[in-house]
Amino acid sequence: MTDRDRLPPRARAKIFTFAETEASLMTAIHANQTQIRELEDALAMTTEDQRKLDLHEMIAQRREVQTTHRARHHAIADLNGRIRRYLDMLPADALLDDAKPPKIKLKGETHQQAVANLRGQIVKLISERGQVERAALPIAEIKAQVKKWITERSMRTVPQIVATHETFTVKLEHYIDGALAPVPDIAAMLAWFDPEHFEAKLMALIDQMPKPKLAMTPSEKAERLAAIKVELGDAERLECALVDDAMDNGIIIDHRPNVDIRALLGLVVTKKSAKAA
Repeated sequence: MTDRDRLPPRARAKIFTFAETEASLMTAIHANQTQIRELEDALAMTTEDQRKLDLHEMIAQRREVQTTHRARHHAIADLNGRIRRYLDMLPADALLDDAKPPKIKLKGETHQQAVANLRGQIVKLISERGQVERAALPIAEIKAQVKKWITERSMRTVPQIVATHETFTVKLEHYIDGALAPVPDIAAMLAWFDPEHFEAKLMALIDQMPKPKLAMTPSEKAERLAAIKVELGDAERLECALVDDAMDNGIIIDHRPNVDIRALLGLVVTKKSAKAA
């Protein structure tokens, strides 16, 4: 069974519509190119000045139309290619269902204005997601990690004392993890020998670090990224629904080239539940 065979009805219908649009645009391109050639042939044969001016204007108009057709065809062809690649990459255990269509509510605005507003929100959410992903740790969190790091190192570097009637030795055999050759871990030794002084020195260095523009704890970061994922998904689904509704009303609005394919097709993708043993 192919991935397309697994698609739910509405998603399959949308894929068919996109493929049909690509084919119809290619047909329009060929037909328009034929008209341009016929107008150019007529221009070469006419001797009337006014007729030449009219033909030049008509050719210019047809060429503008051709530019629009080619741009739309290129965009829809790329979109169809992204859809195919997405479906090809779906895991075998993926369950595909139609998402509940969002409700379209135009509050005294056109489809174009509503889509433009949504796209502005989407851009802001994507920008915020990037900022949150790059967020630094708060100073307090860094200092807490210093304390934990010193404690862990000091516990791993306790000297081994060997005392017999014949010999007395003190062994410090903690080495840097991952080193190609045995290299004593000086920092770990300092953490055991004088943890308070070592900690104070590290804390002073942290206090000298430049203050980050955005600082978040790991839990805060994970929570905000999860919220952005939901907000972004809702915004993209509503955007695609508005574009589709505009099309139903004879208004052409192209989908964004980087639109989420799940939002575009109205798909909910989940994994099969593991069977009980």
